[in-house]
Parts: sequence; C-alpha cells; structure tokens
Amino acid sequence: MADNVEFRLYNTMSKQKEIFKAKEPGKVKMYVCGVTPYDFSHMGHARAYVAFDVLYRYSKYLGYDVVYVHNFTDIDDNVIRRAGEVDDPIALSARFSQEFLKDIDDLQCLPLTHQPRVTEPMEQIKNFIAKIMTNGHAYAVDVLDVLGLLAAGSTCAEVLQQFKERAPGELS
Repeated sequence: MADNVEFRLYNTMSKQKEIFKAKEPGKVKMYVCGVTPYDFSHMGHARAYVAFDVLYRYSKYLGYDVVYVHNFTDIDDNVIRRAGEVDDPIALSARFSQEFLKDIDDLQCLPLTHQPRVTEPMEQIKNFIAKIMTNGHAYAVDVLDVLGLLAAGSTCAEVLQQFKERAPGELS
C-alpha cells in the first residue's frame, strides 16, 4: 500500500473535505446506490458510475483491498409502472439491468465486486420489516421519497434532516 498517501473526500454530512481514513486498515468497502432498471441509462448514470470507478481505481492503485458493491433496485413503483406499459416487472428490470452493465462496460469501468438485486432477498426483507414493526423498532409514517429527493439534488444530510423532522423519536 502506498505509504503516507492522503486524499480528501467531500463529506456531505459535515459539509467539508476530510482526509479519507479506511475503517479497517488496508481495506475499503464501497456501496454505491445503483440504478432502478426500467429504462435505458442516461448521462447522469454515466457520470455517477465513472466518478465512482475513478475512486475505485485510485483506491486499488493505493493498494487497498476494495469491495465495490452496486445494487439494482429491480422492483419499485417506477419498474411496476413501466412494466404495465410494456412487459412484466421482472423481465423489464432484467433487460435494463443487462443494458446498464453493457453501458458501464462500454465506458470501460472496472467490473464490480458484487451486484445484488433487491428482489433476491425479498422474503428476508419482508420478514425483517415485520419483525422490527412487531418489536417497536420501526413505525409507519407518511412516505418520504428519499430517491426522489436525492434525484432532485438534495444531499444525504438534507434527507436525514427531513427524516429527523418527521420522525417522532430519535434516529440511530
């Protein structure tokens, strides 16, 4: 690993650049929120994934062991709505997931370590939600469209602030 090399990343929570420090020496874990595959990729997708590819490459160059995960939100309202127009949701998201992978390959982004899909652990997700609702660690509130807020340009800190304003208890 490159000794004494520092680089800074902008932290949207603190609103300043901070020196990057791996939580585990020599290892970096990157989880990048992926696409919702209901249509072809656009320039916004390309910009985001090329930017994260640069960070991935630089981390590897510095000698870090990097785990890079990018998910596919392969079922949600947009997928279902679009599938109602053209196809079934699973086939639609499978098609556009493949199109996306082709696009990032065409952009010469490095292969990702993992590409989980929301539909893969669906039963576990439902069971987990039921469990935390039952034991009082979760509660129902009006929908806060996190993805919509982020797409509209809100930072993670602004979204968290909206959660705090709407939540009756403390967030952890």
